[in-house]
Amino acid sequence: MATSPREAEIILFIEPHGRKTADYVTRLLGNALIRDYPEKCFTFDSQPEPTGLLPGVYASLPRRRLNPARYRPGSYLFMPNEVYLRPGTDPESAHPPYLFSFRGSRRSNLIRGALLDAGFEGPEITITETHQWFDHGQEEKDRYGKEIEDSKFVLCPRGIATSSYRMYETMAQGRVPVILSDAWAAPEGVAWGECALWVAEDRIAELPEILRRQEPEWRTLGRRARQEWERRFHPDIALYWTLRSIEEIRLFRGASHDEREWQHRWRSWAVAWENRWTLPQRVAAAARMSRLAKRTKG
Repeated sequence: MATSPREAEIILFIEPHGRKTADYVTRLLGNALIRDYPEKCFTFDSQPEPTGLLPGVYASLPRRRLNPARYRPGSYLFMPNEVYLRPGTDPESAHPPYLFSFRGSRRSNLIRGALLDAGFEGPEITITETHQWFDHGQEEKDRYGKEIEDSKFVLCPRGIATSSYRMYETMAQGRVPVILSDAWAAPEGVAWGECALWVAEDRIAELPEILRRQEPEWRTLGRRARQEWERRFHPDIALYWTLRSIEEIRLFRGASHDEREWQHRWRSWAVAWENRWTLPQRVAAAARMSRLAKRTKG
């Protein structure tokens, strides 16, 4: 750990929570570290809608932004629900009553609404609608954790973010995440095909059939999910992999990289459009949220 920015090889910013607006560019450009040491500055961003201004590791990186010289997909350094740290029943000895489950709100994405409205039937399926995102009480957290443990497969649809805390919580419990997020760029170096199922967003209606076919493999998948979580995503190791990814960016882009060229683009129309900061996009977003709120109440 360096004692001054001059000595440091990497200056890591942890992105603040909250939706960013165009004035965030001004805030970053006014930061002395970013101004004086642009090539050393990187970010870890776990926000659901990343701006992509700084190079670094993004937990919810859309696939369209994959760029090995600038962005690398990562996991979360911090998790809001400590339940995932409790060791779940080992898949080898577990007999979960549910084939699959989902518990969540429809407010963050139409995909979740489609899940809640799919009308899945059967005693081995549990789908529960909730009405808040965060600030869950301990009883609700315990119920959520127990439901994961009682499931062989756990549906992990995207919300506002392309990624999902639920996916990592499921892996930690030795259960199989079913990833429903077409746009998400997954962290590299993980045996995803051996520890998770990917289902396209337009195949929600087929989920019972798909998962019944996969049911004989759930213990193998769940055991590997727990192993991959311990190897790559446990809170004791997540920062190491984040810094390793940043070092890979540094090596990939080379010594001739000029970060100030990128900073000049921050005020461009292209960046504003990518982040939905233009007036037409803000108006359209407000209209979508209004329609979604009405649909939720209905």
